[in-house]
Formats: sequence, structure tokens, C-alpha cells
Amino acid sequence: MIMEKREKAIEDYNCQDLHRVFSEEYYKKHGKEYVSSRFIGYEMKLLKGLLDAHDVFAILCGIVACIKRNSDTVHIPYFVAGIRYYLSSDDNPELQWKVLTSNKKEYMDKWKQLRMFKAKWFPKATDKRKMDELEKELMECTNEKEGTAPKKKTTRINKSK
Repeated sequence: MIMEKREKAIEDYNCQDLHRVFSEEYYKKHGKEYVSSRFIGYEMKLLKGLLDAHDVFAILCGIVACIKRNSDTVHIPYFVAGIRYYLSSDDNPELQWKVLTSNKKEYMDKWKQLRMFKAKWFPKATDKRKMDELEKELMECTNEKEGTAPKKKTTRINKSK
């Protein structure tokens, strides 16, 4: 019998998933495994508090920003204590997360272009239109990359009697 196991949607992430993402990003940057600085239950409690207060995409972008800015001594309690410094000021953290995780140069170029339009002090009406088009195009591209349905993993279970 073949059972399908669906990959968890990012909107459904819990504190364990955030801890896993923190560990993965830490490993990518520093090349060594993340070791909890304190009792892991304490770190989970801190991450749960973040989930209650902030959007999951904003937290994920904050994790990436925190690990990029700090040395290998960074840990989850440090991240949670300074969360206000790592949260993105972007109004669409979901799009930012999808672009960050895509690792495609074309998406990053469009993202930088979009950020430049948003940074203008007095944007023109044409700039606003271009900004909306870029944002829409990026969302379509990143959603197309993911597919409309969650990815499926197939696992085989042997039932023998």
C-alpha cells in the first residue's frame, strides 16, 4: 500500500519547524550543527511566543537576517530577545521569504528592483504601476515554482499478515 505524505505548508509551521529552520540556516552559514544554548524546551517556548505575536513568514525572514548578521555564537534566545532588529520592514514577508529561498538570480534581481521602487521618497504614478507589476510577477513566479498544491512525498508501507 502506498501512502502519500504531504509536506507541511509554511503557514502551518510550529515552534519545532522554526527550530529546524534556524538550525538549517545556521549550518549553511557556519558549517557546523547548531547546539542549543540552554534547555531545548526553553527555546521552543520562546519560539512559540514569537509565533503568537508575529507572522510566520516574518519570523523566517528574521531568522535568516539574524544568522547572516551574527557570528557562530548566535542562539535562539539571542534571536528572540532582539527580534525587533531582525524583523523585516517589508509589507510582504511571504514574498520576501519565497525570493530568499528560491536561490534564483532572476528573482533576486527583480526583488532588488522592487525594493528600489519602494525606497523612493516621492514615487511617480508610473513607478507605482511598475512596482505593482513587479510584485505580481514575483508572486506568480514563486507560486509557479512551488506549484499550486503542496508537494507530495510517497512512502511505502508494507502490510503483511
